[in-house]
Amino acid sequence: MNRIHLFALLLAAAFLSSACSSTSNTSSSQQPDPEDIVATIGNQPVLIDDLISYYERNNMETDYTVKDLREFLPYYVEYKLKLAYGEKNGMLEDPEILSEYETYSRQAALSYWLENEIRQSMVDQFIERSRYELKSSHVLIQLNENSRPHEVEEALVNITEARDKFLNGEATMEELDADYSSRVQGRSVGGDLPWFSAGVTVKPFEDVLFSLEPGELSEPVRTQFGYHIIYLEEKRERTPDRMTSHIFFRSNRDNLSAEELSNQAYEALQADESWNDVVTEYSQDGASANRGGEIGWVGYGSQFAQDFVETVIAINPDLPFSEPIQTDYGYHIFKIDSVRTFDSEEQLRDEFTERFRDLPRASASREQVFEHLADIGQFTLNDDTSDQLRSSFSAADTTSLTQMNLSGDLRQAPLVSFEGQTYTTGDFLNWLIETDSNRRANNFSAIWFDLYENHIIEEHLVKMTREHFEDFDDEIAGFLNGLVVFQISDDNIWNAQTADTTALQAYFEENRENYQFGERYDYTMVSSTSDSTLQVAMDRIRSGENPLDLTEEFERLFVARDSVASPAEEIIEQIDQLSPGEISEAFRYRNRNSHLIFNQMLEPRQMAFDEAFYRVSSDYQPVREEQFLAKLRDEFPVETFPQRIRLSHTQ
Repeated sequence: MNRIHLFALLLAAAFLSSACSSTSNTSSSQQPDPEDIVATIGNQPVLIDDLISYYERNNMETDYTVKDLREFLPYYVEYKLKLAYGEKNGMLEDPEILSEYETYSRQAALSYWLENEIRQSMVDQFIERSRYELKSSHVLIQLNENSRPHEVEEALVNITEARDKFLNGEATMEELDADYSSRVQGRSVGGDLPWFSAGVTVKPFEDVLFSLEPGELSEPVRTQFGYHIIYLEEKRERTPDRMTSHIFFRSNRDNLSAEELSNQAYEALQADESWNDVVTEYSQDGASANRGGEIGWVGYGSQFAQDFVETVIAINPDLPFSEPIQTDYGYHIFKIDSVRTFDSEEQLRDEFTERFRDLPRASASREQVFEHLADIGQFTLNDDTSDQLRSSFSAADTTSLTQMNLSGDLRQAPLVSFEGQTYTTGDFLNWLIETDSNRRANNFSAIWFDLYENHIIEEHLVKMTREHFEDFDDEIAGFLNGLVVFQISDDNIWNAQTADTTALQAYFEENRENYQFGERYDYTMVSSTSDSTLQVAMDRIRSGENPLDLTEEFERLFVARDSVASPAEEIIEQIDQLSPGEISEAFRYRNRNSHLIFNQMLEPRQMAFDEAFYRVSSDYQPVREEQFLAKLRDEFPVETFPQRIRLSHTQ
């Protein structure tokens, strides 16, 4: 196995998902079978189960062999050696590492809820809704996210008035649409909607619609489009989609009308001419003609107009083709290639799961997780206490929150309860001050309560995830170990600044032939976002001024000198047209007008140590690693027992 590849796997495992604990502690009553110990590090055993678990998490193949595990053992031992060093030196309690671990744990917890519960519940809901299709109508008063408060309030008053009229029998939905819905280019944005199923409308609209019973009118609902009231007319089981092909006739040809052409094509089909030949000869739908007339799945909620869908659904799928039919598009002869059916519930779920993944809503959010956790933990805001607090903020006017003088009773009053824990008004006030000490009472907003809710839930996030998902602790434990191993490797192997300069210098001298400059292009790039600035600067450069000196005078002038063996293609194109000392014409480079000054072609030469420093440091890393591991083996004696890895362990 490739050493670098294995080391990368070890690190990836540590960072992402290793379930191996940092030590293999065993009690006196639970001593491991000696045949299960494949190595010892100091006085700690390394068990075959740990090795296999680690290997399986970092290798795709499932048919690994004893040879694979035995080759992997030395690298796993090196990982465990570094971890033992980290434990001994208190790195598992290092504040910086723990802070990063805490951040990761919260992110991992969020991902766990999203992947294992939130997203799956969304898929389940979508699948269940997709079994049905609904017929509805709505009234819509348009708003956008920048609408002013008085506009929002006016829209809510009007939509509520429309709802009351319907419930009182004073108007139909059609009449309310005409009277209340917004209009764009003279046409209502509300009104009658076609039959459709889940995934067609925005989710807030869909959520309300699917909560209604036939004949029921919704409360006002706000979506990204504005305020709606929604009336559910009918609900039925989903009509299967149909894979449809057609021969299409839109306009006259050869002095024949579209209708006459469709009849002529129909007669050709009845005379046993092949479908594909008739499509090729007659169809005026060029896009589908190349596919034998196929236009795809047609069903309610598809991209086709409802009248067109109704026409296709009404065709007997057992017929080889339909008679010519007129729609709003033109004349068609249809052929139903298949009706969508599912052989099993699993097949249905797979199909609609794939459809769900294509929806914008499939990207579950942090807010959805927090809403879910608020329900689980029974998050409750005490209305009486929050009202008293609002009144206190109002009475305090412009007083800074740091000077708020709440009464003792109010300060101790319970404001929030969550996960069996109570948070007082004083807790809330302290949090407000900690997060922004400049807040003033008269700036109070209800969003402060929302932010505090998020803060409390985030405090409980990792704990609740541990309680809800048994394997979560194993996942995040691996990351803490990985952080420690990464820091150890960075401090002792990778970081050039911690290397022994004398040793690097000696390595450089021994391998000087590896540190050579090849032939290089030496050039200066002058560019600016201002054409006038660039013109003035170039005039002065041509008169002999140093380009680098001009950057202090012109704020929007960028000058950089470089010498590289392989410049960008755009730079090579300019240099190829120049001789040393010449200046290019203006050209675009990285979205700025630029000029290139070709200084010279540099000859190959030996690098100085300072010039080669980072390359030498990189090349010297394997030596540093061997030296460091040798030191660790002295500190934590290692013994390995690869012969104890047997065929039975791979089965």
